[in-house]
Amino acid sequence: MNVTRTISLSIMFLIVAGIGTYTLKHKVIHMESQLSRLKRETVKLKESMHVLNAEWAYLNRPERLQQLAQDKLGMSHTSHEQFISLDQLSEAPVIAHPLVHLTAGAS
Repeated sequence: MNVTRTISLSIMFLIVAGIGTYTLKHKVIHMESQLSRLKRETVKLKESMHVLNAEWAYLNRPERLQQLAQDKLGMSHTSHEQFISLDQLSEAPVIAHPLVHLTAGAS
């Protein structure tokens, strides 16, 4: 009777261990497939970042920005007449910004 009980418990333990091993195996396979998918996605994102960095460098070329500033915004190079010395600063007229309203009572 004691031997039969030991054999029965051993068989039950082996069945539970087998089921546990089988379940664990399938979880590992699933996690490996997820890891593989994430690695592929990471490679794609790195390639996209490389392309975007190249586009950013192309769009931010100084010659291109200068041409856009001239064509679209009407900007030009600064001339020496646009600069004054510190001595001339006190003589320069004060130009109020149209959006700024200063009031005496404002805190």
